[in-house]
Amino acid sequence: MTYGCTVLLSGGMDSVAALHWARARHHNLDAVFFDYGQANRDAEIVAATRAARALEVPFDQYAILEAVRGHQALKPAPMGTGSTGVSLAFLPARNAVFLSCAAAHAAKRYGGQRVHLVVGCNKTDAERFPDCRSDFLSATSQMLTFALADVVRSVDVIPPWIARTKADVLRWAKAHDVVDAIEASVSCYAGTDCGACDACATRAAAFAEVGQREPVRLPLVMHGGDPSRAR
Repeated sequence: MTYGCTVLLSGGMDSVAALHWARARHHNLDAVFFDYGQANRDAEIVAATRAARALEVPFDQYAILEAVRGHQALKPAPMGTGSTGVSLAFLPARNAVFLSCAAAHAAKRYGGQRVHLVVGCNKTDAERFPDCRSDFLSATSQMLTFALADVVRSVDVIPPWIARTKADVLRWAKAHDVVDAIEASVSCYAGTDCGACDACATRAAAFAEVGQREPVRLPLVMHGGDPSRAR
């Protein structure tokens, strides 16, 4: 059975690890990045491009901007959750939009095949983001299969880390000798390794749990032009 695989590659630690996971399992493989005006866009693009090039994986970028920003841009958020238990950094339906766009992309690339969409959703994020949970991902697989019924054989959203915490992802990376790639990823919501936002805090906690200290990095390469940063 022929499969085509598209990895949703944000440049963060979970998606970079997922790219390596998929590379070991798929020959027909590519990756996509979504620019939606996020405050950390520039740093994410640099990290995602670097990860894809290192594995010689075809890489495409799509600008969807206002479609998922809604009433708030993704910006540095203090550690903690709102009254509903959902992360303050949550952007409603973001992953639904990303997966739909990735499926449309994959349908053009892998027409007539079974399609796997690989995402970095993990157990840690599922606690704070509804669209990182198994029931959402399973329902999305079914919806996209129906939506592309005459174009591809099926669409399966594959979250290799759904039962693993961020620390578990790091343990996997160590076991598969890809820690350097994870260290080069970017998690900070501000794109500056601020150390104060939710993403920096959960990343630091994961490294601490496995007893590993992140190396001191040079300032992240920034390219400007992000509408969120100007506000």
